[in-house]
Order: sequence, then structure tokens, then C-alpha cells
Amino acid sequence: MSNCFKKEFKVTTQSLMGKADVKKLRSQLLADFPRLTKKLLDQVLSDKEDVTVLKCSNGTTLYVPSDGAPAFFDDGFGGTYPTLTTLWRLPPIMPELVTHAPVSKFLLPRERSAGSDMMLPGVIPPEEGWHALGLEVNQKRCIRVQGNAMPFAIGKILVSNDEVDEAEIKGKAMAVLHVYRDSLWTYSGRKLPNNGFLAEEVVASEGDAPSVNMAAPEVEVEEDDEEDEEHEEEEADEEPMDPDSLLEYCFFAALKTSCTDAELPISADKFYSHHMQPARPGKQPALDAKKTSYKQIGKFIKAMHKAKHITVREVKNNITILSVDRGSAAYTSFEVRDGASKAARVSNTDALVKEEELVALRTKPPVVTDLWQPNSYTKPLFSEMGCDAKNDYFTIAEAHRVLERYVHEKLSVGNNPCATGATEDSSVSDATAAAAAPSLGVSEWLRSIGFTADDASRFEEALASDGFDSLRALRAGDLTSSDLVAHGMSEQKAQWVLVALFSELSASLIGLGIPAQDSSRYAEALSSDGFDSVRAVQAMQLSCAEFEQLGLRPADAKKMHASLVLGEKGGASVQDCPDEAASSAASVIDESAVPIDDMLLNSLIKLAGGQKKGATFPSHLPLSELKAKIIERMTPFHKVVVEGEAPLIKKGSLKLISIETKRAAGHNKTHVAGLESFLVSPDAVAQALKIKLGCTTAVLKLPGNNVKEQEVLLQGHCVTEVVDYLREVYCIEKKWLITPKPKG
Repeated sequence: MSNCFKKEFKVTTQSLMGKADVKKLRSQLLADFPRLTKKLLDQVLSDKEDVTVLKCSNGTTLYVPSDGAPAFFDDGFGGTYPTLTTLWRLPPIMPELVTHAPVSKFLLPRERSAGSDMMLPGVIPPEEGWHALGLEVNQKRCIRVQGNAMPFAIGKILVSNDEVDEAEIKGKAMAVLHVYRDSLWTYSGRKLPNNGFLAEEVVASEGDAPSVNMAAPEVEVEEDDEEDEEHEEEEADEEPMDPDSLLEYCFFAALKTSCTDAELPISADKFYSHHMQPARPGKQPALDAKKTSYKQIGKFIKAMHKAKHITVREVKNNITILSVDRGSAAYTSFEVRDGASKAARVSNTDALVKEEELVALRTKPPVVTDLWQPNSYTKPLFSEMGCDAKNDYFTIAEAHRVLERYVHEKLSVGNNPCATGATEDSSVSDATAAAAAPSLGVSEWLRSIGFTADDASRFEEALASDGFDSLRALRAGDLTSSDLVAHGMSEQKAQWVLVALFSELSASLIGLGIPAQDSSRYAEALSSDGFDSVRAVQAMQLSCAEFEQLGLRPADAKKMHASLVLGEKGGASVQDCPDEAASSAASVIDESAVPIDDMLLNSLIKLAGGQKKGATFPSHLPLSELKAKIIERMTPFHKVVVEGEAPLIKKGSLKLISIETKRAAGHNKTHVAGLESFLVSPDAVAQALKIKLGCTTAVLKLPGNNVKEQEVLLQGHCVTEVVDYLREVYCIEKKWLITPKPKG
């Protein structure tokens, strides 16, 4: 089992270990880890203090000393391992694997991935070779980054030295069971050993905590042992509490330490076993309700209800605690006894671990993009233009470009009578029409724009090998000049092909008999001054002198002026079509009156189902109106891209994060919903804010049968604190938040 703590877990049961069980556990640990001495083990799991066993929902078991942070864990298959916080407090007690810093980012879990196991190619072998590692199957090891002494992952080896082929290093090296930034690290307090532990990876750090001197701890431990003996002598003088007083003490101690309002309502039996039993002071006798005057825990709970410390409900002898009066005099005046163990005293003096630090999980704000996907109306149109209408998503600009391509490629050639009736005497040559025709082969099209036959055939084979076997594929592939250079073209020819492929103006110039290379250069010069189409040139009625100022040779300038502006003969006779259509390489479409063919009619205008009798449809519409209709006939989506995560594409518009305050049952509460929209885990936020703000938190399912989203509930008015936390940790800006409007 790898990645034991890849997901959030819950503690299902908790109980105190007996002294015999603690000794048995310590003996097992000393046998499993030869470098671990008794005095070192005393620092993290002493046999003189209480140890709590936590059974978790993921099948693991945590061993928690009285300082509150888990020291060891059982993976559910009989293997016991130290936690990272334990390894950070001790000198090296486990054999290790060393890896490069960039490899660590693949092992760390993220909100939408569990993190991977350690692969052999990522391991840095020692100078002596792989055999020096001494790998054995199921051997317990940790992983650290080169240049950083602190480990960041713990697991077990999957291969032996004999199975490692130095000639071909591949396969898994170690199954990762516990790693930095997983749920166990979060449960242990989110501590960091040095500044090399970043949000996305672990890097080398010159500020590593020095390895513990093997002699120094002995002195410290001896001193601590002396203090323990003195403290035990003091405790030996403490008289045991009578059963009734001990029961009442454990009741209030449980309410103050472990049983929060988030766990209510709770049954009386569960409250007694999960909260009151663990709250018993270490030097007091076992808690047993039968030895008290109440005889039963149910009668005691009813007595506390009668005293108005709690509110309960009894149904068929099943008693449930509903609420706690945390403002009562008995509750507020109650003080939990100081623990007598060494770990508790060290924890109280803040000598064990450093204070909680706020860890930024992201360094860049999320990027949100509105997308649209073709629906049943528009799928045929997008498929016709070579797009994957079923799986592709489009921005508004991309959808409009598809429509423009359809209008200029399909309607200008197939539906315009001037284009279909063109002859060899047309002012636009057949080569130019071929340049715009989607059915023309790649080789023929390359020859039509000036390539030699040999070059055209060679480039056609190179492009077809990568799937670009037609002009439609070339236009849909969003090729760049570097892509064409990779297929054997020179940079100059690649630029030439791109201009001829996508520029209507370039095709028109080629049709006038101007060499393709010069046509591309002229089209680029005209486009830089805003004349990016035949319509733009015609609208400005440029003179020959103005064409020459833009870099055209006098002879070419006269051709363009005569054909595109005056509509006169440009080296061939003028056909009986309108001047504007005759001067375009592909019968230029009037964007103010685009002809409506069957495809546009069914995709953008007609409604599904039967049509009303006598219904008529327009024969022409402005391109701007068609652009608006194509968006109306597509399904809206949105894409959220956050640092280090797979993009989230979801149907509908983006739901912002809502932060609002409500008052219920006499308490102020803050509700936070919509975190999932930005790939933020509600459980992680609830846990972090519980520690940061010191308030009660809960994660609740939002109302609705098919609603999967959750909301975080916090006790008190915490709007400002939540906004600051989301900004500092997840880089979520205020524009993505809905917060209460200030009064007045």
C-alpha cells in the first residue's frame, strides 16, 4: 500500500495504550531501526508518558505521545514507521535515498493528484555504485534531496540490489507511504524543518538544522530523567481522586480539550469512550462509571443535563448530547491539570518544535478562461472546418475565426457564382483560386504559389507524415514558421507559406501575376498599415503613388491599382462579375451581407423540430450578427488553471467563492462556499483555519440532491481572516470573492 495519507482521513477510534503495549511497541521499534537508541526513543515516545492509539479511516494507526503530534504510524499491513516530524527531531535513524530537487515535485501530493512513488532513474547512486546502496525488498527507508539533510518522504523499498540492472535503470525503487504535504503532515501541525521545504518542491538548504550530536542528547536525557524522577516523586504525593470526582473531572476535561461543537450531537457512549476516557490524568486510577455513585454513564450524563452544563435528548434509552453551555461558571472556571510527562513539559515551553508557520501553497493567482463547446446545432459547422467538435473547447475569438474561415473558404468558392463561373480570362488566375480551394492537394497548392515540383512533392510527403495531408489540416493545425522549418523548409519559405495559407490579400496579389515571394512581402507591408484585406484596400481607394510608398515596385503598384481599385484589366480580361468579386483571389465576401447557405441556416438560424408553415429565412446576414449567433448556439464552459495542477474545465459559468456571516442558535458563524471552483480543498482550509484562528470549524455538504460541493463553517465573524488566508496561501484575489457589503 503506497501513499497511505494521499487523502484526508478521519480518526475513527482513540484509546490509551497500556504500559505493556507501550513497551512492546518500543521493543519493536528498537529492533526495526538499529540506529535508534533507547535514549533517542525517549525523546519522541517515552515509556513514562501516556501514548494514545488513533485508528484512522484509511486503515492506518497513529501512535501519539502526550505532546499531541503523531510519532509513529502503522501502514495497516504490520509495518511501523516514524513520521516526518519524528525524523526531523532525531539524528538519522533510517537508511536513505538521495534524489535531485526537481524530482521531489513529482512525489509531493497535490489537491488533485496523490503523488508518485520513487522511480529508480530519480535516485542518485553513491560513488561506489548501485551495489553500495544495499537495497532489500520491504526495507524501510526515507528520501531526501541532495543538499538538504532533512528527509521529505518515508516508505519501503520495492527492489533488491540483484534486481537493479546498472545498464538499464528503470522501474520503481520505493513505495512512498508518507510524504511532506500529505494529510498526516497536515494533521501533525504543518511544521517545516528548514527553508528548503517549498510549496511545490524540496530544494537544497544551507540552513539545515545540524545533526543531533550523539553525546549531547545523552546528557540532556539524563537531566530530563532526573527531572522526571523529581516530578514523579511530586506526583507520588498526589492523592488519587475519588471515583465521582474523577468522573466529573474527565467530563469537563473532555469538553475543554477534545469534544468541540463540530462533533455535536454525539451519543453518551461515544462521548465516554472517545473523549472522557482519554482525558483521564495519567497518575489517576482507571475511569470506571460502575465504581461511582451513578453506576451508569447515562445517569451521570442526565445529572449534567439537570445541572444545565449540557443539553441532551433521550429516545428509547439512547442518550445524545446536543449542546454544551460553554459559558457556565463550572465550565469557565475548570482548569485541565498539567501533564506530568517530559514531552508535555517540553511542549509547554515551546522547546520541541517551532511555531506554526503559514505556508503559501501557490505563488501565482488562478487563470480563468471562458470557453464554449459546439452543441448539436454547430457541431456540423466545426467538423466541416476540421475541428474536433466533440472534444475541443473554443474561446470567443477562436469560434469567430472558425466562422470567418468558413465564410471566406466555403462560400467564396462554392456558393459565389462569380467564383464558379471564372474562366482563364478572369482577373484572378486559376492558381489563385486553387490557393483558396480546400479540396486542392498540398503539392498542387505549393506549386500554385511558386514552389518547384520537386520541392512541392518533398514538402507534401514531410507534412503528410505528421498528419497534415490537406489544406484543411494545415489551416486547422495552427502551424508556426518553426514547425514548417522542422519539415525541411527554409525560414523564408516558411513565412511565405504561412502568409499565402492564411492571407486573402496575398492570394489576390499572386493572382495578378506578382511572384509569390513578392506577394507575401507586399501583403505584410500592407497589413502593417491596416490594409489586411482586399476590402480594406478597395475602401481606401489607394493611388499608385501610395502603393509605391508602401514598398511596391511601380509595375506591381499599377497592377494593384488597376485591378483592385479601378477594377480594370490587370493582364487579363475582366469577367462579367462585380468589380469587387473579380479582384479577390477567392471572390471576396461582403461581410455586411454574407450569403446564407444550408450549413449556416441549420447551424445558426433554424430551430430544431418542425417549422411553422410559411416561415421564411434571410438569404443574407451581416458577419457580425452571425458571430453573435454562433456563440448563442454553443454551450458555455470555463477553464481554471492553477499553479502545479491539471486544468479544471467545467460546464457553465464560474462560481465565485462566497463568504457570508449568519447567526444561528445565538452564535455568529461564517460560511465559506465555492472553494472547489479554484481547486481548493474545503477540508484543508477548515483544518488550517482551525489551527490559525483557534476556532471551531466544520465541513458541511451544501443542500441539494445532486450537489457535490461543500462549505466550510467557522465559529465567529471571520470574513477578513478568511479573505487574507485565501490571498496569502492560494493567491485568490478579491475579484473572485463575494463578501458581505459593509453596512452604511
